[in-house]
Amino acid sequence: MPTSHSTRPARLPLTVSSPGEPEASETAPLGMPHVPWLAAALVWSAAVAVMGLATVAVLVIVGWLTALRTAPSAVVQTVGQVWLSVHGVAAEVHPLTWHLAPLTVTFTLGAVCAVVAHHVAGQIDPDGVATPRSRWLAWAGLVAACGVAYAAACGLIASLVATPEQAGAVLAPSFALAATGAALGGLRGAELDPGSFLPGRARRLPGAIGVGVTVLAAGALLALAVGLVAHHEQVSAAVEALGPDAVGSALLVLLHLSYGPNIVGWAGSYVLGAGVTFGPGTLVTPGTTQVGALPAVPVFGALPVVPSLWSWGFLAVGPLAGAAAAWWMLRRPVTDPDTHAATPGGGMWTRGNGAMAPFPRVHMPLAAVTIGWAALAGLATAAVWVGFSWLTRGDLGTARLVGMGPVFPDLLWWAAGPITAGALVVGGIVALRAHRRCSGAPTPPQEESEPVGVGASAAS
Repeated sequence: MPTSHSTRPARLPLTVSSPGEPEASETAPLGMPHVPWLAAALVWSAAVAVMGLATVAVLVIVGWLTALRTAPSAVVQTVGQVWLSVHGVAAEVHPLTWHLAPLTVTFTLGAVCAVVAHHVAGQIDPDGVATPRSRWLAWAGLVAACGVAYAAACGLIASLVATPEQAGAVLAPSFALAATGAALGGLRGAELDPGSFLPGRARRLPGAIGVGVTVLAAGALLALAVGLVAHHEQVSAAVEALGPDAVGSALLVLLHLSYGPNIVGWAGSYVLGAGVTFGPGTLVTPGTTQVGALPAVPVFGALPVVPSLWSWGFLAVGPLAGAAAAWWMLRRPVTDPDTHAATPGGGMWTRGNGAMAPFPRVHMPLAAVTIGWAALAGLATAAVWVGFSWLTRGDLGTARLVGMGPVFPDLLWWAAGPITAGALVVGGIVALRAHRRCSGAPTPPQEESEPVGVGASAAS
């Protein structure tokens, strides 16, 4: 019998043309015109450098409006020097010399480069027909183009607002900044997964590092907050010594925010036990306080005058960070289809045909692998934090405040030791639990063969 059904009306495109005109097959889409991805990467990366200079100029000019006695030429020089310091170049504004990068601004410019690369990478293969090898080669070209364009723009700007030595010194760090941001953003934009080349467990390493670093940063912020509250009188005295007005107070807050990652890195070195130095002969650790005269910067008021007993509790931050990283690394089992081996976290492992079977009774190699993955998570977390801490160091002068920041090379073993120790504890616990679980697993029943009697012959 006929069934009733409803049909949706189809949209028919109608075009009108004269007999002499060619027939149009498609209607041109509305929107922005297509720009070749290479040209977009070059232009937009150079624009990021100009945007950074403009941002610094706005902040410096706002500060200049509160002190109009300063000559405009000095303002222009200050803008250029502050912009150079963002890229890790030693800046000079007479009589002040500093070599301490405001990492908040630096990381923001790198993030903008990542956004640019993410958008440009989507234009490389919009139809999704390129091979993986071609997409990886295009990604490498995108990273190189963004880095070169940004570095060239920085070199050109520096040649106009700085000395030739500074213009040459800005090329390498600016290229590294833009290339790093473009590499991260381009991976997501091109939908490339570098973890596809790694075994299953190793793919969790970036997440484990992120968890461990987050715990370290949280511990550093906690120590900073405790120091500000416990020594609020010193902080208030530093603010009163500066005597800023409303605009000056806002600029003072922006100054602290621009150096926020630096301060977190210094506090992280403190909670790890390596300590922080503010020039030759100075050291601040949970058990030592040797500080001379410091500039009237409010955040310096959080430094302890004498060591206190509760400061030793911050040394637990390192082992906790390692334990968190190892937990993320070992939080659930991963089965390798090639070797049919499983890591701890469950009582079963998968055969090649998809069937489930209990763990074998030989567990020593499995325990060693488990502890090895935990140690790798701890060491990788320590390495990333040490690399970040190295970027937070710098100078605020040429005589006294030299080498400010985390103490090197002490931070190398103060970070690797406690963090890896915490990771090994979690790895040992996970391996022990898996060993107990596997030891109690029932042995799979074996098929019994039919008994053959003595008088059985070939006739049977």
